[in-house]
Amino acid sequence: MENDINKIKEDIEHIICSNNEHSNLIIDITPYPDGIIDIIITSKDAFKIKPIVKYLKNNKFYIKKSTLPENGPIESVTNYIITGTFHKNLLIVGNGFDIAHGLNTQYTDFLNVCSKDRITINNHEYIMKCNPIYLYLKEQKNKNGYWTDVEKAITNIIKSLEKIKMTFIDNNSYYKSNLNTLLDKKINSILNTIKFFPDEKQCAKKFPLEYTFTNNDFYKFIKKLEYNLDYFINALEDYLLEIENTPINKPIYLNDIDNIKDGITHILSFNYTNTFRRLYVNDISNEYIDFIHGRLGEHNLVLGISETLPTEEENIELSCIYFKKYFQRIFKKTGAKYADWLDDKNGTNFDTVYIYGHSLDITDKEILSRIINDVNHVKKIVIFYHNKEHYRQEISNLVKILDKNTFLKYVAEHRIEFKEQTS
Repeated sequence: MENDINKIKEDIEHIICSNNEHSNLIIDITPYPDGIIDIIITSKDAFKIKPIVKYLKNNKFYIKKSTLPENGPIESVTNYIITGTFHKNLLIVGNGFDIAHGLNTQYTDFLNVCSKDRITINNHEYIMKCNPIYLYLKEQKNKNGYWTDVEKAITNIIKSLEKIKMTFIDNNSYYKSNLNTLLDKKINSILNTIKFFPDEKQCAKKFPLEYTFTNNDFYKFIKKLEYNLDYFINALEDYLLEIENTPINKPIYLNDIDNIKDGITHILSFNYTNTFRRLYVNDISNEYIDFIHGRLGEHNLVLGISETLPTEEENIELSCIYFKKYFQRIFKKTGAKYADWLDDKNGTNFDTVYIYGHSLDITDKEILSRIINDVNHVKKIVIFYHNKEHYRQEISNLVKILDKNTFLKYVAEHRIEFKEQTS
């Protein structure tokens, strides 16, 4: 460490003095046991900030805070203090993180608000009783006594529509009595609930007891469903904005997060909310936070599903692509900072990746496998679990994401470690 500090001193001195001599230039670097480093630069002559910041970042130094922002209006100073570290740690959070803090951000909380025919959220009015996605969710709740997971519900709807697309012959007529033969009972029930089929009275006037399916009719319905998904997402965003904009009277602080918060340099959030910065560390730069599913207030929330088609069809049958997560991330430009962090040439080396409040569901496989399998940039993964049932589910999901042999290898190498939540 002493050699590293001496090299930093020499390099910064060279950067400052490359063009002009600086009188009474003092560079004081103080390391602390937790890996934090203070760099204090003073001089009688003004020096530029940006070249110093660029040098530190190029050498993988994470700047936690400084006396002046690098992109601020002041470019030259006589005194500059930078606090940072060469040790980086990534925190991945899912909705369980918000729930553990007592925030009502579950889909069920939102759906309970939607139970009224007409609702006002964040000063916007919504009528959910005609929304096919909400109608299907409500029908499932009436049947089962509880709300179905929203992504699971959308998956069921999309699978049914893709089945229609691949089953029916364009422009052919089908008698209603034949529908149960062509489609199973579950799919018929879903399609009836979301009002895919034309009104029977209207059909009877044109062609009694039969439906005619055309590509044009199918895509008209898909467009309508896309609109209703966006409507559903807008209502959800307004609901969550109300929560985020409401002061927390009695905030809950988690011991597990308190113990690691000062070492967290990067955040990958599967949530739409900004809870970590709101409650723990508010000065983490946007550069080091990846809201992979969108961020509240930016109208880019991702609410979709993983691929539902077999491999041989997924690049051909694209009629329902708007509902797939990978498409929404690109279309809504949520970015993928995590991929830049793990870039082979300029990537960040993480000592530890912490995962809190995420079920490790297969729908997020492409992101989670990319991080967990990156042995070049990630030394260790620590996964917090809520209880034994959650622990069991996380193990099962990781096997699906990594495969059994890879998972067992990482556990044996202590690369993956599970910790029960203490708060």
